[in-house]
Amino acid sequence: MEYQLQSSRIHEMIEPGKGGIYLKWLEPAAVRRAQWAAAVAKERIIIATVTFVGMLVLRAISANPNSPGWPAAVAIALAGAAIFGFFMPWFMGLFPGQILVSVKGINRNAPRMWGQFGIFAIEFWRWDDLRRYSLGSAILGKRTFRTITFFGDRGRLSTIGLDAKLSEAELMAVMQQHGVHAEK
Repeated sequence: MEYQLQSSRIHEMIEPGKGGIYLKWLEPAAVRRAQWAAAVAKERIIIATVTFVGMLVLRAISANPNSPGWPAAVAIALAGAAIFGFFMPWFMGLFPGQILVSVKGINRNAPRMWGQFGIFAIEFWRWDDLRRYSLGSAILGKRTFRTITFFGDRGRLSTIGLDAKLSEAELMAVMQQHGVHAEK
């Protein structure tokens, strides 16, 4: 009975709510961390190295007579490199991203774990750029997460984690309403 109700809802028109938003949910942080782990691995090392070298350069050019000695400066630079290169990306990865499906397209706002040298990422896919999608799941550790993958003219655009409370039927209806079809 529930399946019939959901499948009949797919053909209904979904009206946008306040601000032109159809649906919004919090993307599980584990899905985002798994996706971006490879992308930020190299950047973590670069950020740690730049922090370390930058702090040592600042110590070298410091005219302050109260500057710490070189052994202390190296220790402080190592601590700074560890914080900015490794702790902060891990910490930023604990927070979920917010997904908004609106009349303009699909928007992901998420802490980026320093990826692409930024703290916060805003990704946006216009309806015109999306051709098809597929619903699936990702097994991360001992948990399984529902996902949606978007495809454009040049192939895969992105995979987004779905919230447990999100109705796939409503999501499918909005996608169909904007001419984005399920992959066969």
